[in-house]
Amino acid sequence: METSIKNKIILIIMHYVLIACMPLVCMSATALDVKTRRKIGLTKRDLSEISRFIQSELPQYVERKIYYLSPARTHLARAIEYDPQTKETFVILKGRKCLIGKGKKKKVYLALRYHEKDFEIVARGEQTLPIERELEMTKKAQGMKGLFVTYGMTQHSRGQDTLTAIYSKLYNKGSLKTVLEQHTQLTLYEKARIMAGILRGLESLHNKHIVHLDLGTRNYLIDISPGKKGTRTVRAVVADLGRAKHFDRAKKVCAQGNSLYRAPEVILNLQHMQGRDYCKTDIYAAGCVFYQILFGKFGRWQKKCFMKDLSVPAIQRYHQFVAALNRATGTRRKLLASKGRSGTLDGKEYLEFIILRMLHPDPEKRPTARELRQELGSYPLFQRESGQKRINHTRETACQEMTHAPHVVEPDARDERASGKIV
Repeated sequence: METSIKNKIILIIMHYVLIACMPLVCMSATALDVKTRRKIGLTKRDLSEISRFIQSELPQYVERKIYYLSPARTHLARAIEYDPQTKETFVILKGRKCLIGKGKKKKVYLALRYHEKDFEIVARGEQTLPIERELEMTKKAQGMKGLFVTYGMTQHSRGQDTLTAIYSKLYNKGSLKTVLEQHTQLTLYEKARIMAGILRGLESLHNKHIVHLDLGTRNYLIDISPGKKGTRTVRAVVADLGRAKHFDRAKKVCAQGNSLYRAPEVILNLQHMQGRDYCKTDIYAAGCVFYQILFGKFGRWQKKCFMKDLSVPAIQRYHQFVAALNRATGTRRKLLASKGRSGTLDGKEYLEFIILRMLHPDPEKRPTARELRQELGSYPLFQRESGQKRINHTRETACQEMTHAPHVVEPDARDERASGKIV
C-alpha cells in the first residue's frame, strides 16, 4: 500500500516536470519551418531532443571541459560543439544539402546556433590545416564594422587531424563571386551599397593596422533582403582573414592570394614593401572588384602573365602591366576628372571615377578606404535619388577632390615602350 502511494507521487511529479519542460522544447523545435527542417535533415523530434540535451545535460560536460560531443556519445541525431570563449552552443550539420561552398582549404556548411532557447541557421567554415593566424585575426575583428559577424570558434580531433571551425552569420546570397556569377540584377544604388560596405570593412581593418591581403570576390559576403530592386536592403561585409597580417608582420609577403588582383608595384617592390604599403594593394584589389561590380566583367589589364611569367624580366613585366592599365583607364580617368570639375558627372560616372582612382598605377595616388567611403557616402545616390541625375559639385570637399584629380595622358600607340610610364 505504502509503495503504491509512493509510485503515484513519483508519476505525478514526472508528469508536471514534463509539462514544465514542454514549452522550452516546443519553442526550439518549432522555430525552424518544415522546409528548413527537411533541408537540414532533422525532424521536430530530433530538434526537441537536442534542445532538451543542451539545456539539461550539456552543462555537465562543459564543467569537465568536454566541448565536442559526437552522436555516438549523446545518442542525438547530430554532433554538438561548445565554444567556452563566447559560451555559444552549435549543432553540426552535414550532407550535400548543407554544403554552402568550398575552396582549396576550407568547406562551409550550414549549422545551427542554439541561442536563447531557440535555433538559428548559421554558417560553419571548417578545415584541418593549421589556422592559428586566422583565428587570431578573426577574434580581433569581432565587432568591427564592415567585417563578417562571428559567433564562435571551435576545435576538436578527428582521427589524426584537428578540425577547426569558425561559426558566423549566414549571409543569404553567399559570396560576391556567387552574386556576380549568377548575374544577380542590382540597381546602381545597390551596387554603391555593396562598395560602401566593403570600404567600411577595409577602413576598420586598416585603422587597426591590419591588412587583408586576399580581396578577391570570394571573400566578400552579401545579404539582400526580400523585395523589389531599389527597395530592398543590400549589405556587404569583408570575410576570410586567413592571409591578414598586422603592419609589423607585413613584410615581403605576397599581396593578394589571386594574382589577378595584385597591383603593379608588387612586381618590382615586393622585397621592400612593408606595413602601410600593403594598404595601397588592398585598395587596388578592391578597385578591381568594384570594376567587376559596376561593369560585370574583368578589366582588360587583368592578366596573370604580368605576375607569373617569370621568363620575362620583372622590369619589363612591370612596364607592360602599367601600359595595359593606362590604356584601359588613363584617358577615361582624365575625362571623368574634367567632367567632375564642371559638375556634369552622372551616378555611374561618379562611381567609375572613384574606381579608376583606386586603380591608379601610382600607389601614392590611391585614396584611403576612409576617404573613398566618405566620398561615396556624400553622393545623393545614398538618399535614393536617381543614379542618372546630374550632380552639382559645389560642395567644398567635392570641389577639392576634383581639383586634385590626377592629370592623365593616354599612351601613344606608336610608342609602347613609353607607355610603361605611370601617368
